[in-house]
Amino acid sequence: MNRIRQLLNQATAILLDPKWYPFVATPLVGMAIVVGISQDWFRRPEFVLDDWRMREAAKTGEVDPRLLYIGIDDSAIADLGRWPWERNVHASFLSVLSGDPPGAIAYDIWFPESSGDDVADGQLADAAASVGSGVFAAVARRAEGPGYNQSDFGFTFPLETIEGSPGDWHGDSEAILPYEALAASGFVGFVDSKPDVDCVRRSLPLVVRVGDEIYPGLVIQSLMTYWGLDSSNIDVKFGERLLIRSPEGEFSIPIDQNGEMLISWRSQSSFAYEGFSDLLGVLGYAFREEKPPPKELSNLGERILVVGQNSTALADVGPTPLEADTPLSTTHLNALNTILTRDFVIKVPQPLLSLLWFVIAISGGLFLRDRGALWSAAFPLAMTLIYLIVAQQLYLKQRILLPITWPITSQILLHFGAGTVHWLKEQKQREQIKSIFSTLVSGPLLDHILKNPDAVKLGGELRPVAVFFSDIRSFTTFSENAAPDELVESLNVYFGEMVDCVHRQEGTLHKYIGDAIMAVWGDILDESEEKIACDAVRAALEMRTKLADLNQRWRDAGEMEMHIGMGINFGEVLVGYIGAPERREFTVIGDAVNTASRLEGLTKEFNTDLVIGPKCRELVGEAFVTRLLGQIKVKGRQEPLKVFEVFGESEKIPAELKDWVTQFELAIQFYFDRQFAEARANFEECL
Repeated sequence: MNRIRQLLNQATAILLDPKWYPFVATPLVGMAIVVGISQDWFRRPEFVLDDWRMREAAKTGEVDPRLLYIGIDDSAIADLGRWPWERNVHASFLSVLSGDPPGAIAYDIWFPESSGDDVADGQLADAAASVGSGVFAAVARRAEGPGYNQSDFGFTFPLETIEGSPGDWHGDSEAILPYEALAASGFVGFVDSKPDVDCVRRSLPLVVRVGDEIYPGLVIQSLMTYWGLDSSNIDVKFGERLLIRSPEGEFSIPIDQNGEMLISWRSQSSFAYEGFSDLLGVLGYAFREEKPPPKELSNLGERILVVGQNSTALADVGPTPLEADTPLSTTHLNALNTILTRDFVIKVPQPLLSLLWFVIAISGGLFLRDRGALWSAAFPLAMTLIYLIVAQQLYLKQRILLPITWPITSQILLHFGAGTVHWLKEQKQREQIKSIFSTLVSGPLLDHILKNPDAVKLGGELRPVAVFFSDIRSFTTFSENAAPDELVESLNVYFGEMVDCVHRQEGTLHKYIGDAIMAVWGDILDESEEKIACDAVRAALEMRTKLADLNQRWRDAGEMEMHIGMGINFGEVLVGYIGAPERREFTVIGDAVNTASRLEGLTKEFNTDLVIGPKCRELVGEAFVTRLLGQIKVKGRQEPLKVFEVFGESEKIPAELKDWVTQFELAIQFYFDRQFAEARANFEECL
């Protein structure tokens, strides 16, 4: 049990590590998407987005002028009586068409059994034979009860070249054909279709299985009839394409494993339209009067007619991407138009999509792993917007139907997780920084650090800094002559005032070393070198003033005074969170630190309280009045190091002292140049 808990803790630690998160979270989210994508509740939002793109494309898509939609509309019901009509009405319609037979007539009206009127049934069968291009609806479902010759498919034959296996639901062991006389007089086209889980029809099966054979659907049989093709001109490869070799060239139609083609929809108003009774009347009149039909109805031999119900009083309607109540006969109309205009909807293969998703997910994770939570929130939003635009444009321009729901959902999950990991990391980092710096810097500076945690490189980096050391003079004597409680109280007051000076000038208190103080400027904030040096010197001068005030208070109380020495050096050091794993501290390491400590010690030799190094003197420029004290030999350096005393800020120093400093530096320069007589004269002048 402990082993399992240990493994879970290790796995959680890896997952919550930004360095490993992309490689661990991506396959986990991928597996979750694989499970979710098969669920109906997950697919429904995708269908909504598909419909949105299909509606937009329907506004501007091309319509083949050879298609003519014949609607059994409200006007036809009013003219010809209540539906269903006697079959001699349909016979009359086909008879008038026989005068100028259309290239194909897709009759999306089902006549599955005898009407009981043998005369009318015979008239319809004879009319179908006379027109010679009628394709009548059939379905591939098991017939129930006594039937008729289920093997007579009229002029329709099974397809010969088949690869792969069709889906289970597109077919059955038997077919329900038009009644026997009609089936023997024309072509049969299967109208089987199944809506998606949200009851919307977006696709249509182009072929259907009956027993062990594959037969063309209404759309394919209509095109075969129109072009005069037989089954040898059709190749089917389930899950890939249906190929038609026609006089107009090859049509390679993308189909899925069920033989379904996604329809590129157009609105009903986009197609040429005639009402059933209107067309019957016009053509009948022309036929009787032996006159040519109207121009818009001429050359019917070059056209494909789709006959179907579109009356509001009839029930052959259902939801499509265009609207909730669409005449279902327009499904075949739109499918024909999709093929004739070669406006095929293409789905990118799932393996390719998965590979692209995996590459993008890993790349995005690697891009974000060193960035903060804000990036983790903004990046997926930007990617989502870009992907939506690309998906829409690819469909509108190229009819490439990219999935939207699962790619966006997965990216949001991944990046939300990445944002959470970054947030947890930042919270941990903030707590770590707060624990390290809460006593080292001022409140405002701590707030700045917590708002910008990346500014602090706890792992270590080289930075130019000003290092400060101070030490109490003759502390041993001081401590021996004071009671322990008085000593502690005085030290606490002293350290409190001195550290306040450091914080006010945006410095970092690094440590107490006995009675000594070490502080640094430039280890956290990215400031100019000039400001870093000036802030450090200004803090030391403020300490000088504060200590003078403390000594006056202690004198008045009859207590002992304190005197300190201070040294400041500027140089490049290693800044970081350094130490053994069980005990680390934020500190600086380097030669500049050792030199700063040495400068503090020189205050005794030069009888002053503040000594700075040459680089610090160069950076403060004329902002402070300084004097050259001399040159010292530093361990590890060949060249001697010039050291300087600081009197104060230039604007606060009287002109007489400035003149005296000029005289002194002239004297000491003579001394360095071994012009001893001139040096002696100027030193005496200074005295």
